[in-house]
Amino acid sequence: MSTIRWVLWGLVIVLCAIGLFAAPGSAWAADQSITVTATPSAAPIITSVSPAEGHRSDILTVTVAGSNFTGATVVSFGSGISTSSFVVDNPAQITAHIAVAADAAYGTRNVSVTAPIGTGTGVDLFEVTAPTQDAATVALSMTMFAVPVIIGVVVCGSVVGASVGVLPGIITGFVGMLLAVVIAVVSRQILGL
Repeated sequence: MSTIRWVLWGLVIVLCAIGLFAAPGSAWAADQSITVTATPSAAPIITSVSPAEGHRSDILTVTVAGSNFTGATVVSFGSGISTSSFVVDNPAQITAHIAVAADAAYGTRNVSVTAPIGTGTGVDLFEVTAPTQDAATVALSMTMFAVPVIIGVVVCGSVVGASVGVLPGIITGFVGMLLAVVIAVVSRQILGL
């Protein structure tokens, strides 16, 4: 009987010990939860950006695609481009807000993402390009060139031609046209057209 008594006492001690460790608030309590945070096992990989180009002084929202972006702390688009903010949408996508400097050099840039495991770089994924002229700018530019030429020919040619004869009038009109071309070119340069 004494062996059974020792076994029973041992069982009571074990049950009491389990009860103490499983008390509310203890590490062994049944109502405790465990949080597991997944950390990427590799550095970020950048496969593409969209849009892939911008002009000087542009402010853009750019989507960066790839993998292993969890926990990213830095997103960089290279020299002349600042990243004002970014959000890791999921491990494969980042949405970044960037500003291209007014004096940013034209050309391609590497895009990099820094995460806890390291930095990944996509080579030549973003480009600063020169703006193209739209139809309205081209029309304005042509008008600024044509109007002074027409005025120079008509005014100088007709006024002087009527007073001194046809040949000197044509020569004066031609000189007026050259003067008008110079004025048009200079005004286009000043206005940046």
